[in-house]
Amino acid sequence: MSLRKLFLIGMAGVLTISIVAACSKSSSPTTSSSPSKTSSSTQSTSSASKQLTRLRMGTVAVGTSAYTVGSTIAALSNKYNPDINISVTSESAEAEAVRIMGTGEAQIALGSPRLFWQGANAQGPFKDQKPIPGINVLWWGWGSHFHFIVPAKSSIKSLADLKGKRIGVNNVGTTAYNDARSIATVAGLDIEKDVKWYPGSDSVLVGALKDGNIDAIIRPLGIGAAAFTEAFRSQELKLLPIPRDIFDKFLALTKEPAAFFFFGSFPKGSYPGQDSEVPTFGYIGGYGIRSDVPEDVVYKITKANWTHLDEAAQTSALNTQWKGLLDVPIDATTPRHPGAVKALKELNLLK
Repeated sequence: MSLRKLFLIGMAGVLTISIVAACSKSSSPTTSSSPSKTSSSTQSTSSASKQLTRLRMGTVAVGTSAYTVGSTIAALSNKYNPDINISVTSESAEAEAVRIMGTGEAQIALGSPRLFWQGANAQGPFKDQKPIPGINVLWWGWGSHFHFIVPAKSSIKSLADLKGKRIGVNNVGTTAYNDARSIATVAGLDIEKDVKWYPGSDSVLVGALKDGNIDAIIRPLGIGAAAFTEAFRSQELKLLPIPRDIFDKFLALTKEPAAFFFFGSFPKGSYPGQDSEVPTFGYIGGYGIRSDVPEDVVYKITKANWTHLDEAAQTSALNTQWKGLLDVPIDATTPRHPGAVKALKELNLLK
């Protein structure tokens, strides 16, 4: 499946799944012995014990589409691997999830090719830190599209019209926050003088737009993001285009590998009241894992998820994109974990 086709996926609503989990603070996977369950009173009391591998996965805010798709990995692995338990935590941003994976507070992180690359190369939100060693990849999971949203009756027609306006963006320090500033820069705006930035969560931004406290939102999310879908239902809003020349200038400014990004569009009907296709660009999201997680554990996690794609799709339409993203290059500084490679090859998904 081409990346272009992936833009037609992910328009369904996102269903939230609940994960009840305990957090592990260890710097590597921990194992503990637990007695096997007895099926009857006649079973031997000297039952064999098995090792339980506990892992922690850093994700983002509860209720977001990214949290939901990230939790899918843990839910399916826990369901089909009784000897593995993945707990899910909500961090302030994807960059924080990657950071705690680097320190060993977590073993798995929800992120993106570019964020893992930035961590491994001390770039972007990690520029003031040492390079994070041992970042491996499980697989890529979805595409995040840049949403440029304004009230339907707004005089704003393009990025250039944002001069003197108030822009709602993701929280300070996040990749999404920095990206919005980069987009404004390549659109010819002085990001310190021409615009005012209003950071916040998706729900906060939607409320601020409704109340007239901001004039626009620039935010990368998967198509059909719950907060934005509800906003389009309850408010008169419109998506504005981010044209190809802005995308090209963005790549030139950030100097990041082009393979981490795509140029595409929001298909007609992506949100209530959207009656035409709207050009935009975005980047790919996915899952990283520490290289010191044992190969057999990663193999089991990968196998459990990829042999139950139907269940993953029921959790979120974004999870239907996995196969189409297997062809996206893996950077040499953040290779795919050998356990994931083994499982995907066994399933004839990788050569």
